[in-house]
Amino acid sequence: MHRMILIVCALIAGIAHAQHYYDPDQPGHGLTVQSVGSGYVAQWYAHDGDRQRWVASDVCDYGEPCPVYAVDANGFPAVGAKLVEAGHIILDRNGDGLLLTYDLHIEQEDCAEIMVGPLPPECRDADGNRIWDAVIHPGLDESGAVYLERLVD
Repeated sequence: MHRMILIVCALIAGIAHAQHYYDPDQPGHGLTVQSVGSGYVAQWYAHDGDRQRWVASDVCDYGEPCPVYAVDANGFPAVGAKLVEAGHIILDRNGDGLLLTYDLHIEQEDCAEIMVGPLPPECRDADGNRIWDAVIHPGLDESGAVYLERLVD
């Protein structure tokens, strides 16, 4: 909570600086980096071929492993929303770009795991009956590195 207050205070004071990065070879991917002191907060969005994925970090230091989290919700409004550990990233500055090294692990979520709130449409058949083994959020297990070019300051 304290780090979130720090981020909000930095944004209000105008001392934070955002930069946007992308990989021209991967449409649908991008990284927004918000400077916080000598560190950063990152939001990475990517498309895995089936769906959009978003992960966000806490305040981290360049060149160091940084835990990232995905927001998992069962519908809109964000019923049962929770932060899910998603692995880690490392950001290294490289000229005008960034080297993003990642190790992501997001668990699959099935309809059987939802015990509160309304069920998303994927969890019901045409007659409204619950489909217990339907997958809502496919898992992700991927590691690698990509060089990202600066798009906008």
